[in-house]
Amino acid sequence: MALLLKAKPKTAAGSGHELGQLSTSLAPICALLASEQLGNGEITEFTAQNAACLDKAAFNKALRIVHAALDVGTSTRKQESYASLLDKHVSHPLLRTQLEKYCTQVERDAKALGMKATDLRTHEMVCTIVYWVCAAARVHELPDVRIFGQEHGASAKKITDMCTALTKKLAPLRKKIVEETKTATARTPSPTKRTAMATPRRSVRQHREILTKESVKKRPASEATTTPTATPSRAVNAEDDDDDAVAFPETPTKRRKLDSSPSKSPSKQLFPAAAASSSRRTLDELPQTPRKSRTAATPKGSPLKKAILPVDEAPDVEMEEAEVSEDDEPYSRTFRRFRPVYQEQRRWSARDSRLRKLMKLGEARKLELFQHPVGSDPFYEEEEVDHGLKEQLWSGEAHATDILNAEQAHLLQAFQKCLDIRDKYMLKSRQRLGDDPRDYDGVFKGVDEKGADVCGVRPDTNLRSLSKTDPPNPGFAKWKIYPEPPPPHWHWKQDQVVSTTGQNHAHGDNFDFGKCEIPGPVEGWSFKMDVKGVYQVYDDGKEEKDKPAFDIPDIREYFMDLEYVLSVIADGPTKSFAYRRLKYLSSKFTMYSLLNEFQEMADMKRVPHRDFYNVRKVDTHIHHSSSMNQKHLLRFIKSKMKRSPDDVVIFRDGQELTLSQVFESLKLTAYDLSIDTLDMHAHQDSFHRFDKFNLKYNPIGESRLREIFLKTDNYIQGRYLAELTKELMTDLEQSKYQNVEWRISIYGRTPDEWDKLARWVIDHKLYSHNVRWLIQIPRLYEVYKANGSVKTFEGIVTNVFRPLFEVTQNPQSHPELHIFLQRVIGFDTVDDESKVERRIHKKFPYPRLWDLPQSPPYSYWIYYMFANMASLNNWRRLRGFNTFVFRPHCGEAGDTDHLTSAFLTSHSISHGILLRKVPALQYLFYLRQIGIAMSPLSNNALFLTYERNPLPDFFKTGLNVSLSTDDPLQFHFTKEPLLEEYSVAAHIYKFPQSSLAELARNSVRQSGFEMEIKRHWLGSNWYLPGAAGNDINKTNVPDIRLAYRHSTLLGELEMIRQASSMKQESAPIIKVALPTSSLPTIKEPEKGEDQAESVREIHIQPTPDVIAAKAMGSRS
Repeated sequence: MALLLKAKPKTAAGSGHELGQLSTSLAPICALLASEQLGNGEITEFTAQNAACLDKAAFNKALRIVHAALDVGTSTRKQESYASLLDKHVSHPLLRTQLEKYCTQVERDAKALGMKATDLRTHEMVCTIVYWVCAAARVHELPDVRIFGQEHGASAKKITDMCTALTKKLAPLRKKIVEETKTATARTPSPTKRTAMATPRRSVRQHREILTKESVKKRPASEATTTPTATPSRAVNAEDDDDDAVAFPETPTKRRKLDSSPSKSPSKQLFPAAAASSSRRTLDELPQTPRKSRTAATPKGSPLKKAILPVDEAPDVEMEEAEVSEDDEPYSRTFRRFRPVYQEQRRWSARDSRLRKLMKLGEARKLELFQHPVGSDPFYEEEEVDHGLKEQLWSGEAHATDILNAEQAHLLQAFQKCLDIRDKYMLKSRQRLGDDPRDYDGVFKGVDEKGADVCGVRPDTNLRSLSKTDPPNPGFAKWKIYPEPPPPHWHWKQDQVVSTTGQNHAHGDNFDFGKCEIPGPVEGWSFKMDVKGVYQVYDDGKEEKDKPAFDIPDIREYFMDLEYVLSVIADGPTKSFAYRRLKYLSSKFTMYSLLNEFQEMADMKRVPHRDFYNVRKVDTHIHHSSSMNQKHLLRFIKSKMKRSPDDVVIFRDGQELTLSQVFESLKLTAYDLSIDTLDMHAHQDSFHRFDKFNLKYNPIGESRLREIFLKTDNYIQGRYLAELTKELMTDLEQSKYQNVEWRISIYGRTPDEWDKLARWVIDHKLYSHNVRWLIQIPRLYEVYKANGSVKTFEGIVTNVFRPLFEVTQNPQSHPELHIFLQRVIGFDTVDDESKVERRIHKKFPYPRLWDLPQSPPYSYWIYYMFANMASLNNWRRLRGFNTFVFRPHCGEAGDTDHLTSAFLTSHSISHGILLRKVPALQYLFYLRQIGIAMSPLSNNALFLTYERNPLPDFFKTGLNVSLSTDDPLQFHFTKEPLLEEYSVAAHIYKFPQSSLAELARNSVRQSGFEMEIKRHWLGSNWYLPGAAGNDINKTNVPDIRLAYRHSTLLGELEMIRQASSMKQESAPIIKVALPTSSLPTIKEPEKGEDQAESVREIHIQPTPDVIAAKAMGSRS
């Protein structure tokens, strides 16, 4: 078991020793290796092969891969002797004994010629001697040299070379073997009588014997004594007779006549004992037909003949050392018919000199593409072939750059620049893996700057080099989670979290603020808002005190980058190219699903305990004030009306009102209330009507009821909402596997909003293991400006961010806020995106000058949220405090620049349905795997019906999508709204179980839960790309699914990388070799050699835009 646990990660996809379709052999091979190490002999190689359900060649290939992965080497394999090798390939016992003597004689003769004894007893030399002797003796069970080498762990090329040397040095001995084994072959007893039905397991020679016997028996005795005369054409090729020349019978009534002629050598007589008998005839005695034989079509001495026939079948051609190349197979044998078509085509090609030249041309082309020697045959790999390069060759992605013209190369370079711009913003805002101190759980040591991405390690990172290099050490201590998370195995019992040992663990109600550590202020650091509206941090200890400590992109740089990306995604050729690539990716996933559907299901069935219901899911987009369903809210309101009617809940019109007085003013009783009375569900009347949707937050259409029950800052300090929140937390903890990131509002009207919200959480002990918080900033500047809450846009920026910089500088100034921020994961900005945005300024004014009644555009809001959060993150990271991410509402409606702004600045987004209209931007989102939390039920009620929702297309393409609920109060009916979203995906979009598990895994990766918790939910290496970061026992996602996602994404990134590496100042050049003969050849001249005679340079023509620009420049 220890050996299996060690081998499993080393043979997973992306490890360099992938087993792929041979993964069923891993457990039997590990058992075989363990048995060999213990020396008990309980498990043999034959037993392991049967347990793996693989043929001999495939099992040996898997065995070599596992050997290489475990670095065992071939020394652990049992040294095979002549007898053991001959037992596998020679069925006749007498012939086997005679060939074993010949092998010993070959060894003695080789010693006499000066070869060392140690060299002769190596495994490859033993295999070579056996193969050489069997080939000379014309053993028909002997396989091709490549299959023979694979079965016994020897190099086919070395066996071929050494056989050639033995043929040259031991020619007399070989001649003796050929002559003496002819008689032994003739005395071989015939097989038992069978029917003449062709089956894949029957060899051609067995068919010939059966047909000969049965056809002779059916003939009259007078005909049996007649000996036909061979035709001239047949007589010429009597020696060239081959098993493949036999034509199989078509039907019992209409049988093909077999071409044959009297044999000139005893080795051609299958039944020599019956040659003189009048009742039985050999195959060579059958009457001939005028039809031309297939072997007669091959001229004597042709390359095709020399490739097919063994050495002893071509007496006119001497095997010289100069004639043997790497592609020649002088010891190739003829194969059975029933093999995969591709393998037969490869072997046939290897026997024709003309086709071998074509194969060489293809090998040279692969070498030119990969700059590495890549094996040409995916069925027969040499040990030194890189499996990653082989998979890349199969995928075909690396060949995309071969057909690019200058225009396409230019647009791919533009794509690469867009990706580099986003990487710049992610680096400066500290939103990547390893930037947050919460990522350091005592095991995680950090990731190199070039390998970090927002949701894990970048997919194009070399995992081998990542494991060898020392990770950066930022100096963070292990992040402590308080209250502590529950143990790995726990259950819910009587309002308590109980482990398997029976011990109770801390619940949210046991939160003790006095146990929380509040650090002191930091000396020598200060902050202030600059003239551009961004809070900057200054290190007072440096000489340049006025220079900000952190490099934050200013608004001019931001809008320049935004305009560049907008120009790229609006370009016509770019849109067309991206659209085709997206369609290709979607179709490729469809093909993958057809080929691997049953394999994925089999992999999932092998996982114990885990299924869709008990994989971790995170609702990454849910608003706290509407996180309950209507039935839950109605039940809570009725309970308060019955149990607490005298609670003073609101101050209106200069007087305090109790709960009963409020409902009396509405002329309602608890009995009158119903779901229909609440009227909070978004029906068809809210479709494309965001104004009506906002009114649905008011129970019974009354804003005062919303203030009483769904607000944190009201006359009762949010007591009712806190009680309702605790009930929701209890439901989540009882479900155990569903988690949420509730979005709660900070409006920016007053500076004390943060302290009020923090006290509401701390005082009511709203802590749960299943809950984290995310702050949403409504874009309501025009409302606050109209009621006088703020004078300029700078007022909102100040009210939102100044308390955060104060608590970072001195946590003791806002102690509750400091503790609350440890459970806050990021920021969001919300409002109706469909509002018309008119640009009334050529250059946008700074926030202190924005005193207009209109709200700034979306891109303006996004920048000031991002820039201030980036400055805050860098300072908090320096202090060892947790950082935040930016995850705005985006792409639900509105203009293209909304999604473009989010592409530059955001960790992930919510909705994103408008990406379906911007293929180039969608392609960029795919390349950077930006998270998209989609809500089909919400979209169906507001903007997009189910059948038009792009979720299934996004998922098939490979975008990083997850499912979320948005507003269960308006859209859902049950107490588990997240499962309703998954139900829609399963029933309407026909997602299989594996896809649902992948969506759940994506939601956890996108979430802001701590590293320690994610490691328990997804696996210890969840942040690694592809199957290397997957633990199917925790996620229930098949490894082959993630390996496919990873390899496909790598292909797209490699295509862009190769295009971006082209020189932009000159058009790419393709050099095509011009052959001097009818067959294609390759010429590789030395440096400085004149290539004008054999190589023509074909320049890719520039685009019409480039030509026009040059023409205009020349005229000027």
